[in-house]
Parts: sequence; C-alpha cells; structure tokens
Amino acid sequence: MISFVAIGFVMQSCKKDPVINPYDQYKPKPDSLAGDSLDPASIQGLHKNIFKPTCANSGCHDGTFEPDYRTIESTYNSLVYQGIIKNYVSAPLQYRVKPGDAANSMLMKRITEDIDGISGVMPLVIDPKSDWPTKKEQYIANLSTWINNGAKDVMGNAPSNLNLLPQMSGFYVASMGSTTSFSRNTNGVCLIPSSSDNIDLYFSFLDDQTSASSLTVNEISFSLSANHFAASTPFSLTIVTPFSDNGFSGMPVNYTHKYSFSNLRSTYPTGSQVFVRVKIKDDVNPAVSIPSGESLPVIIQYFSFIVG
Repeated sequence: MISFVAIGFVMQSCKKDPVINPYDQYKPKPDSLAGDSLDPASIQGLHKNIFKPTCANSGCHDGTFEPDYRTIESTYNSLVYQGIIKNYVSAPLQYRVKPGDAANSMLMKRITEDIDGISGVMPLVIDPKSDWPTKKEQYIANLSTWINNGAKDVMGNAPSNLNLLPQMSGFYVASMGSTTSFSRNTNGVCLIPSSSDNIDLYFSFLDDQTSASSLTVNEISFSLSANHFAASTPFSLTIVTPFSDNGFSGMPVNYTHKYSFSNLRSTYPTGSQVFVRVKIKDDVNPAVSIPSGESLPVIIQYFSFIVG
C-alpha cells in the first residue's frame, strides 16, 4: 500500500520494489516542474521545519489535543480560523490563525510571549533534534509571512471565509480493480507499468465541515502540460465506499473518489507524463481546483503519472 511521505518532501516510492525501477532515472520535461525548492513560508515548509519536528512531540501537539501538528492537513485545519482554548482575559483574540493578520493571530502570541504569566512561551519542550533554538527568529518571521500572505493551504488557496476550502489528502494510481498502488519515482510521479493499460485513480479529500462523500462537482481533467487545463475535457469522479490507506503526509486517510481510465495507451503514448487536476465543491465555497495554478511544483508532480 502507499508509503509516500510528503513531510520531508523527499519523494519515495509508494511501495518497495525488489529490483531497481528503470523510471527512477526518468528526467522530466521542464514543464513538469521538477527540482522544486520548498518555500519556508508555505504551510508545507512550516510543517517540515517547525510543526513536525518541534511541536508534534509525544504528549504535546501529537493529536492528544489541538492544535494537531501530526500532518500538514491537521495542522492547517486546527489552526486557520479555529477558536482559542487559552486566551487573554481582557481583549481576547478570535482565532489561532487569522489569515492576513499575524498580529492578531494567537499562534504568534504563544510563540513570543507568556500570555497569562503561567502558561509559558511555546514550545515548552524542545526535542534535541529540533533546530528551533538556532533558527527561532527566522521561523517566527516565516510564520508571520505565511499568515499575512493569507494563510494559504497546501494547494496554494487562501481561505475566503470561516468555512475552509476542501483540501487534498491523498492520491494514487493502481491497476483497474485493485487498490494496491503503483510505485512513484524520486520526483514523486506515479509510474504506470507497461503491463497496465486500464487503471484506477484514487483520491482522498478533507473538508472542515463537509464529509468527503458529500462533496459535489467531482470532476477530473488531464493534460500533458502542468498548468494548462483550459482545453481539457472534464470527466466525472465516482464516489466509492471509503477505505483507508496512507496519504500525502504519510498518515492513514480515507479514499472516497475514483476515476477509471480504460485503454490508456490509445490516448497517451509510452513515456508521456500526464498531469491530473480535480475540481470539487463543499456546501459553501465556490468549486476549487486541486492542484491549483498556485500549488507548489512538488504538489503538481504528486498529481501526475508517467505511462510506461
């Protein structure tokens, strides 16, 4: 099953192969956006550098209580527009993270001051492997930049209101009728073996107020160009009985959507890198594209496959 871990953004295969996969030496086209440098002021960079190594320690923000910093998705959903448990007695703030307003986001207060004189300054306990002590000022600046730039999610979308946009939490490709994932190369691209001409693409989505199975629009498009889908024909995703497998952050997630692609090579010749974009909608927000034109290249690579 999938073991793709995005936290460190070191792309690994979805499962271990007994022999060297020839696709590991694949050199993507310039359009495929390989060689991405992680933005330290993005939610991905903040999770990799700060939340995961410094805050998600056992007994701290490891899912025991919120904010939950175990994954990128749980970090985002338990910070942005989320209420505050421990607040100022006078002039309390509204949210842990208020997009566009770092000065009035409790996250920034908790890592720079003792708000009531007894709670301490976060992080209270620092793992020996964390570089927070030496890079604290830079990390605080990166957090402030992320918030003031709109607190964008993993897809590069800024929340428009208190009901957050749906997010992607997992994607993989398997032989039609199977749920066992194909491998990925070192760039994170799914690899379709030459023996497979009929495939299933599986998707996991997460929304703060709408269940994934209740999301609407549910469309998928394909393109040979990373960010050019205007002329692509949309097809319908199928909603399936939820099943669990590892997701984008390496944690188990529920897969609820599927697209079955028959006779793949009659559409795309061997060696093609095919980019995937889905469009979904929750109960409040306009339909959102995943990945979006603002998504980091590492996300765009994750949503693509190579025809072997």
